[in-house]
Amino acid sequence: MEDFYRQWQPYRVASGGPGDKPVAPWKEARRRPANTADGRLQRTEFREIARELGVRPEEIRGHIAGGPVTGAFGEVTFRRLARLYDSVVSEGFRPDQSEASYPSGACYLRGDDFRVTVGSGKHRVTVLLALGWTKIPVELGHRKAPAATCREEVGGWPNVRSGLYTPEEALRHFDACFENRHPSGWSAPPDGAR
Repeated sequence: MEDFYRQWQPYRVASGGPGDKPVAPWKEARRRPANTADGRLQRTEFREIARELGVRPEEIRGHIAGGPVTGAFGEVTFRRLARLYDSVVSEGFRPDQSEASYPSGACYLRGDDFRVTVGSGKHRVTVLLALGWTKIPVELGHRKAPAATCREEVGGWPNVRSGLYTPEEALRHFDACFENRHPSGWSAPPDGAR
């Protein structure tokens, strides 16, 4: 996790690139603050782990999906992931019998090709992948995003219609996930730009 946050940070914030937009071009809702430190501290389990580790809330800062994060934020997140791993190993993956349910995501279609991204349940997916799963059930459709987004329909995407994105910007954002680039425009920082 330290390597992730060291290497993958939204260093382009001042550059005006696609990563600066508040939400994907095909979504209607603005980003929710659930992945920020304050959002995570609203979760009972996160607060409990922080207390167990002796971490004070003011030591937890950052954004889980993009960093940078404090060491305390990373430590609590890692412990939470380890706890989830242990639970799945001992009790199995039981989405029908848990509050968490199945991971949710969206499908992106480009011609005959497609990609699925996970919106909610990234930790569960991470654990299942670590356990060797090659197929993971995902419910499509979440947080006011359509279950499937077609590249050919770019002109009808909400944030293209609103003018937040040009069609060209929107398509660059969309195509990034097919080219194994982060769809928010992140890339590894150039040497010396950490």
